[in-house]
Amino acid sequence: RNERFADTVLKYFRNAIREFEQYLANVLSIRRMVTRETGERGGTRTAKYDELLQFVRFCIVGENHPIRLPAIPMYLDFLVTADFHHGLSPLVDSRYLAVVAIDGFPADSWPGILNSLDLMPLTYRWSSRFMFLDAVEARQKLERTRKKWQQKVRPFFDQLFQTNSRSIDQDAVMMVAEAEDAIAESSSQLVAYGYYTPVIVMFDQDEQRLRDKAEAVRRLVQAEGFGARIETLNATEAFLGSLPGNWYANVREPLINTRNLADLIPLNAVWSGSAVAPCPFYPENSPPLCQVASGSTPFRLNLHSGDVGHTLIFGPTGSGKSTLLGLIAAQFRRYQGAQLFAFDKGRSMLPLTLGVGGDHHDVGAGEGLSFCPLSQLRSDSDRAWAAEWIETLIALQGVKITPDHRNAIARQLTLMATSQGKSLSDFVSGVQLREIKEALQHYTVDGPMGHLLDAEADGLTLSSFQTFEIEQLMNMGDRTLIPV
Repeated sequence: RNERFADTVLKYFRNAIREFEQYLANVLSIRRMVTRETGERGGTRTAKYDELLQFVRFCIVGENHPIRLPAIPMYLDFLVTADFHHGLSPLVDSRYLAVVAIDGFPADSWPGILNSLDLMPLTYRWSSRFMFLDAVEARQKLERTRKKWQQKVRPFFDQLFQTNSRSIDQDAVMMVAEAEDAIAESSSQLVAYGYYTPVIVMFDQDEQRLRDKAEAVRRLVQAEGFGARIETLNATEAFLGSLPGNWYANVREPLINTRNLADLIPLNAVWSGSAVAPCPFYPENSPPLCQVASGSTPFRLNLHSGDVGHTLIFGPTGSGKSTLLGLIAAQFRRYQGAQLFAFDKGRSMLPLTLGVGGDHHDVGAGEGLSFCPLSQLRSDSDRAWAAEWIETLIALQGVKITPDHRNAIARQLTLMATSQGKSLSDFVSGVQLREIKEALQHYTVDGPMGHLLDAEADGLTLSSFQTFEIEQLMNMGDRTLIPV
């Protein structure tokens, strides 16, 4: 009978957890703590690490590290043991313990009211325990609160002698109205009421340093309109009440509803990013692009979402856009076989390019870099691209493209596919229509753009880091910029 009862309780617990996950899955990202298996000794042995035990140990001793399960899962209570010394400043395994209790609430609340705690440069554990009351019990306690304030509306002697001195405590009147509103909300089941116990737990081996941390947390909480204190006589009780599964220690009496609870609990946190690069083209388990931090939590930057890495950076002049791009380019080199092509304006990438031993090309500045756009004409797709590019050059010179033009361009490209000469001058000398010759002369050695587009072969040699400075090219106008 005991086994059947245990199975029933376990089944009920699992169903309740499943329903709880389903309710919160629409608004929160929930991940179960699981036991992970890792191969050892060339796969001949399997080690098991349990995330739940890791979290429990972090709560008890303040150390967050993997907990390995024994081969025979017995005596698990000894895996998270620690020496505890009670006192005004308790010690857990030679580490001092401090608890900051939040014991007063502002008149109004809003979502993420204590999000500023995320930016503090220290490690802490924020425990938020809420003990729900059923509707009947909550109504009884709210009625008791209403009666207490109702008795304060009129002075004691007015109530005793049934007189009316017209002396009314306006604060008590407002509190009675709030209590009645709370009773109405509880009766309509729009919200639920319960006991909320928030504490912030910190550990440190140095007592004075821990005291400074606790004072900083207390000041920040008070700056947000809350009451806060550093526990002394009640430190042990407050610490025990913060541990998972402990519902009886350090119960705070003031009732709050679930609407206020949603504002107070730490639902928001600094997203730390993916621990590995999500791009499938990188080696498996590649590190993130870079890591930065503005507070206590490092952020892992990855530009990719799957195999897509499109990124837009915008901001005012001088705000650091070029510096950020340079940092991204430098960090990208951490991946095996990485090759980078950067198009720059204003030489902002020049120091980085020279520093990593890359190639820097100032396009349009007469440095000797030239291109042979018609060097690849072997396939139909190559010739189709070349025909489209030549039509663009002709259109930029103000010539309207006709079917005769397209036919002449296609014939000449077909002839050049098997010939040795692939320069733009070779194309102009072979094409038959005079309008095409005159339009393309601007881009040959006889024109101002010949030094860029009329080479016998591409003067570009590819390396792992290529930067193209295009400010001079952009200043030449669309007739020069677009073809290049």
